[in-house]
Amino acid sequence: MNLSFFTDPAIWAKFLDIVVDFGPRLLIACLMLLVGNWLIGVVVTLLRKMFTVQKIDESLQTFFISLINIAMKILLVILAADQIGIHTTSIVAMFGAASLAIGLALQGSLANFAGGVLILFFKPYKIGDRIKAQGEEGVVREIQIFNTIIQTADGKIVVMPNGAVSNGIITNMTPMPARVDMEVIVEPETDLDLLRSKLDTYWASHPSVSKEIA
Repeated sequence: MNLSFFTDPAIWAKFLDIVVDFGPRLLIACLMLLVGNWLIGVVVTLLRKMFTVQKIDESLQTFFISLINIAMKILLVILAADQIGIHTTSIVAMFGAASLAIGLALQGSLANFAGGVLILFFKPYKIGDRIKAQGEEGVVREIQIFNTIIQTADGKIVVMPNGAVSNGIITNMTPMPARVDMEVIVEPETDLDLLRSKLDTYWASHPSVSKEIA
């Protein structure tokens, strides 16, 4: 066995040069990964609390938090790789090309996802509402990221893509409180206190009717 490799001062000098040059950068990259991963956890926790306070739909919360978490971790890995001297330009270009290809292949799904986000944020309807959309009428059973599922009067389950629903006319037929304005004209000699008393008696027997006297 030739031991000259281990005893050659030139080889050890090159090894030490590599350690001195590469060691600190590797250490900094490892610290970046550790600290960055901790910060990402803090950001995800804050986002989850913010979404809960804003009462954003749970399915939308899960999707957005997962998406943001993955995006931040990919960015962290790219920054750490750049720190140790790995050229990240080609990696970024590869991710960009892959994202473009996936986006073109999933145009319909992305449109449905965008529609689902709009529906979950602006809430033109909610689970339990009776709606009419895309020529279908029924009770909303589920609002998913990509589809809305309704049940028709004859028991059929209809799955409607959210992209088409959000871009079309939505009729929400869920009963809403009705408002009727009534103007009562009385004679000058009318006992207003007696009239108010009779109106109070009527409203007391009809609790679903709100009273507003101008």
